[in-house]
Amino acid sequence: NAVPIEILLQFNDYMEDDQLIRRTLSNGNSALQKSGLVCFGGENGFQDMDSLALSEDVIGSFFNEVTLERKSERRHKDIISSGSIIAKELYYNEKETEQMERLASLLSPQNFKGVQQRLKDMGMRKGFAVLFSGGAGCGKTAGAYELARRTGRDIFAVDMSQLKSKWVGDSEKIVKGVFDSYRKMCSKCGNAPILLFNEADAIFSKRIDNPEDSVDQMMNSIQNICLEAIENLDGILIATTNLAGNFCDEAFARRFIFKVEFSTPEAETRTKIWKSMIADITDDDACELGRSYAFSGGNIENIARKAAVGYVLSGEKASLADLRKYCDEESLSGSCKRARIGF
Repeated sequence: NAVPIEILLQFNDYMEDDQLIRRTLSNGNSALQKSGLVCFGGENGFQDMDSLALSEDVIGSFFNEVTLERKSERRHKDIISSGSIIAKELYYNEKETEQMERLASLLSPQNFKGVQQRLKDMGMRKGFAVLFSGGAGCGKTAGAYELARRTGRDIFAVDMSQLKSKWVGDSEKIVKGVFDSYRKMCSKCGNAPILLFNEADAIFSKRIDNPEDSVDQMMNSIQNICLEAIENLDGILIATTNLAGNFCDEAFARRFIFKVEFSTPEAETRTKIWKSMIADITDDDACELGRSYAFSGGNIENIARKAAVGYVLSGEKASLADLRKYCDEESLSGSCKRARIGF
C-alpha cells in the first residue's frame, strides 16, 4: 500500500530539509525512485504524486510467496461515476439539439468502438476532442454531464486550479500526468470515460509568439503538451469555454473535431425551460416570460430557485407578478435584457 510523503517526512530529524526532500520525492528524483525500488502510489491507473509505494518489481522479487492484502480500490477523487449523474432534461435551440443528439449517438458504447476502428483502418486519429462554447448558463457543462449519463461514461473532471504550480517545471509535469492518467484509464476501461476540462481557455489558449519570461515559457510548454496529447488522444475529451475567442490558435482549433456553440435560447426554447423549472406554471405565463426575457437556462434556474425559497418561507407559490419581479432582479447584472414585444 502507498504511504503519504508527509508521513515519511516525520522520520526526518532536520525540519529545514523537509522542503527539499518533499520536492525531490514529488519530482521522482530520489535515489529510491530512480533505482526502481519505489514508485508513486495511486489507484485505478492514476498516479498519486503525494504518496510512494513499493514498485511491482520489488513486490514480485521479495514477496513472491506472499499474498499482499490490498485495500479495496477507491475511486480517484476527480472521477464522477455515470451512475451518480442525475438525469436532467435540457432544452437547446434546434441547431444545438441536433449536434448534441449526433454526439450522443456517436459516443454510445454500441457505436463508438466501431467508429474508432474504422477511423484507424483509414489511417486517421481515433480520439474525439469536442469544444463546447457559449455564454454562461447556456448548458455547456450540463450538456457534457448529460452526454456522460446517456452513454454510461464516467467523467474525469480536471481541477483547473491544480494544474499550475509556483515551482518551475511542476506545472508541465502535472498537466502531462493528467493525460498519462487518462490514457491508462482508457486502456483499463471497456467504456472510455470523458476527460472534461471546464473553463478550458485557462490552458487551451493562443500560444505566445515571443515569450519574455518564465511564466510565458511555462504556458507555451503546457500548451505544447496539450497539443501533443490531444493529437494522440485515444478517448474522448470535452472542453468548455465562455471565451471562444481565446481558441484562435489554429493548432488548437483544428484538433477539436466537433465544435458546438451554445447560443442564448430562443423564445420557444425559453418557454420550455420555464415549464420544466416551475412545475405549476401555466402555458400562457411560461410563454409570456419566454417572450419577455432573453434569459439563459442558468438565469431561469436562478429564478426558479428563488421562487422555491419564497414558497418555503411563506407557503405561497409565486404569482406571475412575483416571477416578473424576480426576472427584473436577475436582469440587474446586465447579463440579459428584457425583450421588446410588438412593433
